[in-house]
Amino acid sequence: MKKILVIDDSWDINSPVLQYAIKASKAADTAIIGILPTRTGDRTQLNKLERQLNSVKERFAQDGISFNSYVVSVESEVFIDKVKALMPASLVLAGDTVFSDALKNTGVTLKTLKEALSCPVTTARSLNVAHAKADKHGSVNWGMFVVYALCSMVMYGVLYPRIETLNIRLFMTMSVPGAVAVLAIVVVHAWVWGNTVHILPKMFNLEK
Repeated sequence: MKKILVIDDSWDINSPVLQYAIKASKAADTAIIGILPTRTGDRTQLNKLERQLNSVKERFAQDGISFNSYVVSVESEVFIDKVKALMPASLVLAGDTVFSDALKNTGVTLKTLKEALSCPVTTARSLNVAHAKADKHGSVNWGMFVVYALCSMVMYGVLYPRIETLNIRLFMTMSVPGAVAVLAIVVVHAWVWGNTVHILPKMFNLEK
């Protein structure tokens, strides 16, 4: 079974990091391993944090998600050693605020984890940004498609039916204006046809 290691300080079931972990776990046979960083050594406080994680485990169990968790000291060597002991994992996912205070002050950052581990290490915010860029890149720009379509109509409906006349009067005159006109037509045609070909697969969901 694959594992996702989640490092978070709030463990709010509705937080982006846990929601992403839940979706990833449901999409594949993946267990979630949780780490809650702490500075306290007080047994009462530790019990409170463990109860917090147990409530998350009960919530995950309702969805059939395997979940184990640990309350780990934020001391640099202790923390990184614990994370290494839980390897291998397919992904280490951190809450957006977890590295801003407790861990950062001890020298444990996303950078140090990336250097210490061989698996991907990222945050929920970074994943959301990456997905937003991918969605934007993969969507159809209908405004530009209309522009390309109009250009194609002009080229195939107006220009090409007159191509023989244009060849005699302009393109094949062996003059500077003729050379410039040929170059312009080639560039415009490549721009229109290239962008149209780029958009069509998106319209029919044929992209790989």
